[in-house]
Amino acid sequence: MPRVCSADTIRLSRSRRRRLVHLSRRQTAPIREVRRARILLAAAGRQANAAIAAQVGCHPDTVRRTRRDFRTRGMKALRDRPRPGRP
Repeated sequence: MPRVCSADTIRLSRSRRRRLVHLSRRQTAPIREVRRARILLAAAGRQANAAIAAQVGCHPDTVRRTRRDFRTRGMKALRDRPRPGRP
């Protein structure tokens, strides 16, 4: 099967990679942040969206959205955006 990379290529500096690796290994971090960190690490390794989704256990659309969000928001993409309405 050919390796198809996303248009949203992820490049990480050493400090960002170190921070994502640390977050992905934490036991007490919110699962959404851990999943996003693992997605970004795999995306930096130039894996295809479908392969990352199978590895992390999510839908390929989640991988696409996480990549796109990281390209626009940077490390803030690890956290949830504020939602409308009362908390």
